[in-house]
Amino acid sequence: LLAQKPLEQKYQDHQLTGKWKDFRECHLQNDWLLIYQVLHKELILLATRTGTHADFGW
Repeated sequence: LLAQKPLEQKYQDHQLTGKWKDFRECHLQNDWLLIYQVLHKELILLATRTGTHADFGW
């Protein structure tokens, strides 16, 4: 994320939808997720939440 390059496919990085549409999610481990947002062209990383799919109700 710091390099502002696409993450490796193993992290399953993707844009979220609905009320989370301005955020992205990646898998830190099999079922441990990071919801984050990158603001502006400079890296301002807002790590919003971490947890499992069950924690988020997904």
